[in-house]
Amino acid sequence: MVIAACLFSSMASAATLKSIDLVLRLDSIGFGGVTIYGSGPSPTRQISFLNANNGPIGIAKQQPVFTVGQYVTQTATFNKKTGQVSSCYTGSISCTNAFGSLKGQTFTFGDGSSQTPWGDFSLSGGTKVGDKVTLATFSGALSFGSLVGGEFVSWDSFVHNFTVVKNNGKKNGPKVAGVSVVPVPASIIFLVAGLGGLGLIARRRKKAV
Repeated sequence: MVIAACLFSSMASAATLKSIDLVLRLDSIGFGGVTIYGSGPSPTRQISFLNANNGPIGIAKQQPVFTVGQYVTQTATFNKKTGQVSSCYTGSISCTNAFGSLKGQTFTFGDGSSQTPWGDFSLSGGTKVGDKVTLATFSGALSFGSLVGGEFVSWDSFVHNFTVVKNNGKKNGPKVAGVSVVPVPASIIFLVAGLGGLGLIARRRKKAV
């Protein structure tokens, strides 16, 4: 019974951890939270994403971490108790100790206190093939520039947009990404049952004597 209790205890602790193991394709790089301040009668415009592939004139060139078309792995293990992630890597860059959660087939995590090489960042998306994943890095303040024609522009983040092309956590079919409860090998179950049976036989022999 002690062995069985230990086994179920380990199963319960394993169930508190969830993980993702994805392959992502980078589709676009650009700027997030963009505001274009019109000159003269031109209205101010809000743009959630401005594609840097189009080479917006006046915005400082950013040094992208990855290149468009590149395939990048994304792994992370979520701990419900601490709210943090371990074994977390975007490509070769560590995101371990970031805070976040995995809910169903979507995840989100980030770091607002520069505990990871990403600094202040957020990464969120789905885990199914075809789902979108967005990585946004923040400098802590708005960045400013000017576009051709004299329009003034600001943005709050540098953005990488990915698509999930493979979920290594899915063995067969579209299962939700995550570590399932660790199965108990049948041999161990039989061993526990056998030990219990031997104990019962021993007690009966003692009574018979």
